[in-house]
Amino acid sequence: MGTAQEATLKLMRTHLICSLLNIKPEGIDWMFAEGLKGGAAVCAVVDGIAVGDALVAPDDKSLNVVIAADHRGKGLATLVANEAITLAKSRGIKELTARVRPGSGGARLAARLGFVEVRADREERHLRLKLDA
Repeated sequence: MGTAQEATLKLMRTHLICSLLNIKPEGIDWMFAEGLKGGAAVCAVVDGIAVGDALVAPDDKSLNVVIAADHRGKGLATLVANEAITLAKSRGIKELTARVRPGSGGARLAARLGFVEVRADREERHLRLKLDA
């Protein structure tokens, strides 16, 4: 079984455990993870509509998280970002980057995930996360 399949199975197992323990974000129907050539993607779906996703871009290994406005503040960003990081690790990616606005929800998420600041200016912080093997 390939690493993308293993990561997908891990995601499904994580989702099942979260469901059983009632710790998943409210109302999430299912999640899908896929390894991309040199990257990774995770998507959360509610009522047939994608409401959140995390993408590790193949070109610059940047983590990009997008959550629908009415699903923010429920832990969904942390869940999809963690799953994308897990999938990226399984695909041999050693480091991720991110850019966030100071004081934003993205900045708080990056801090929770362990990103460290590499460079900053007034408008944007450049971050890095080293992934353990």
